[in-house]
Amino acid sequence: MANKLLTISDITREALALLVEESQLLKACNRKYESRFAKSGAKVGASVDIRKPVKYGVTDGADLTGAVQDSQESAVTLSVDKRKTIGMQFSSEDLTLSIDDFSARFLKSAAARLARQIDLDIAQEALVSGERIARATIGDSVAFGDVAKANAQLSTQLAPSGDRRLFIDAFNDADIVNENKGLFQSAAEISKQYEKGVMGIAGGFKFVETENVPQIAFSGTITAAAVKTAGVNGDSVVAIDGVAGTATAVKKGQAFNIAGVYQVDPQTLESLPQLKTFIASADADIAGAACNVSIASPIYAIGYENKSLINVSALPAADAVITFLEGASAAGDVGKVLLGIAPDSIGFASVDLELPGVSKMEGRESYDGVSMRMVKTYDGLTDSGLYRLDVLYGVKTLRPENVVSIIGKV
Repeated sequence: MANKLLTISDITREALALLVEESQLLKACNRKYESRFAKSGAKVGASVDIRKPVKYGVTDGADLTGAVQDSQESAVTLSVDKRKTIGMQFSSEDLTLSIDDFSARFLKSAAARLARQIDLDIAQEALVSGERIARATIGDSVAFGDVAKANAQLSTQLAPSGDRRLFIDAFNDADIVNENKGLFQSAAEISKQYEKGVMGIAGGFKFVETENVPQIAFSGTITAAAVKTAGVNGDSVVAIDGVAGTATAVKKGQAFNIAGVYQVDPQTLESLPQLKTFIASADADIAGAACNVSIASPIYAIGYENKSLINVSALPAADAVITFLEGASAAGDVGKVLLGIAPDSIGFASVDLELPGVSKMEGRESYDGVSMRMVKTYDGLTDSGLYRLDVLYGVKTLRPENVVSIIGKV
């Protein structure tokens, strides 16, 4: 009796399950937003606005005269703008394999490649968000104290305390394990350090080892800089002049502070003692000791009418001193960026692609917030099938204040 041929649904379900299993950063994302998009015929560029909670001020006493506040919401737009495809070719003979054998021979490597790309896209989104923990020297090993500071930073922004994850590459993870090998830990976690060489849960984070963290290649030193023109609410570009040093560009992911511009408490909107971090969302060339640096989250200062948008204590003043947190980095220095992410900080939406109706062998499956489509066309000359595996998705930082990053060594 001939073996039953694998169906398109068998293959799609298995590939999708493998993709979700292989992806690490995807597990830290809120994946409920696919229901906000059309379930068929989704197109690249479709978007949805995601509302964020209203922030209110508190009035002392019973008198509300002049203190009643408009309920103004803020929103971020999540666009489904990333489409990734893998093309594969199988013979009819290959389809007589069991799903386990077929998965091991063909699907596992394809799913791992797709998972890596999705993780890299999520990492690039997180790279330009949140706060950066300052470190003295690029290229030095990350210390456990840096991790503790990253966790404290999330706490100052009232990030959920459960399931905070630190995405870290193998070498920086190994350095922290080595640093802490003689310190007390719970028996279960210390055994992981010795047996598997990973930290497990420590310093307020669940350590997740992955090579899909982003990295920054610095263009040189920046020893001085200043704000060129005073900021206004809604600015998403910081004009900088007086740049001194050897750098030819501010690189995407590079972070800086501005004198007099502090973080704010997310509920009371009072100024905190920590300076606000601004992170370049794109490379900015330096010309004539000046450049315009784009940032992912527009600036809104205390006193702005829509309290839901406020994220800094004050607007940048003209000539205010700018300090680049990696300003001592030399040309050619490269740093891995370790990402600390609290729950629900990043949204991920994967939506159904339209089935073209050109083949009897086409299918679409959804699992754990991810949708995948597979379409086959048959080549009668070679008795083989050409398969395309497609995923359409979008990624957006919803709560940048609940993301933190640390520059580690390569």
